Amino acid sequence: MPFNTSTPISSASLRAHLAQLISPSNEEWDAFYSKLKTRQLKKDETYLAEGDVCRRIGIVTKGGLRMYYNIKGEERCKDFQFEGQFTGSMASLVSGQPALFTIAALEDTDLLEITKEELFHLYEKYKTWERFGRLYAQMMFIYKEKREASLLFDSSTTRYENLLRDQPQHAHRIPLKYLASYLGIKPESLSRIRKNIARRSRT
Repeated sequence: MPFNTSTPISSASLRAHLAQLISPSNEEWDAFYSKLKTRQLKKDETYLAEGDVCRRIGIVTKGGLRMYYNIKGEERCKDFQFEGQFTGSMASLVSGQPALFTIAALEDTDLLEITKEELFHLYEKYKTWERFGRLYAQMMFIYKEKREASLLFDSSTTRYENLLRDQPQHAHRIPLKYLASYLGIKPESLSRIRKNIARRSRT
């Protein structure tokens, strides 16, 4: 549920963004927004390290992040987050177990954070926020299932074209090596795909 823009997010625009799933009352919104704390990351700074327990969830208000696994010394990109998207490890947050991946800033990034305790308190006190958590989890489950299917059935060209179609503003902000890793191909293969697409567009 990303913003298709790189414009920083205000309180009003964040509320409108989340209203795609829920319509919180003023009281419910204030209860949520008052718990958020700001955090700033420099480019390449780590937000969550592999092996650490995730104790808070962040909302990107400006900038971008990448999630990656370290497999035998090689970084494998799992996903990216940009303006309007949540970041963190939900599995680690809920289970209390160490995170299996690292999250680092692609560029200078601003976030709004909420702790596990405050988030779960909102779930318990307000049905609206409990519903939001359920709907967001469902949405992410569908997203992950589609991504898994795409990795199994789609060509690398199709995967790249889908990314350009769904998130054109974001695709061009991701360095080639990270984008190639996310697509499951080598950087030189992605360069060839880009050249072929550019060639087709000129004919």
